[in-house]
Amino acid sequence: MFPKKNKALKIKEEANEMVRARKFEKATALYSQAIEESDDLFVLYLNKSVVELDLKNPEQALTDALNGLERSPFEKFPKGFLREGNALLALNRYSGFFFFVFLFSLSIFLFFFI
Repeated sequence: MFPKKNKALKIKEEANEMVRARKFEKATALYSQAIEESDDLFVLYLNKSVVELDLKNPEQALTDALNGLERSPFEKFPKGFLREGNALLALNRYSGFFFFVFLFSLSIFLFFFI
């Protein structure tokens, strides 16, 4: 594995510890630092999205969810769609949320039946 990716994954583990300790500001800073090291790891964006929602930053949570979806492999789309849907609900964007429900359902169907 590449050194930058290794460093990003170590930072991610630190961020996960901060989430478990409910230190969300520190966790989001660490996820951002990990993203700077390796911006192609979709899980960093999806994890940061959850933390941003906990910090009541739904716009940033949505941005992170969309960035994670852009980078995620197909089989991980349901997790990304879930992050996006949670952010849309927090923003009271119900029409976007209903479109998300459709995409989420479609991705689950394709994952299990194709």
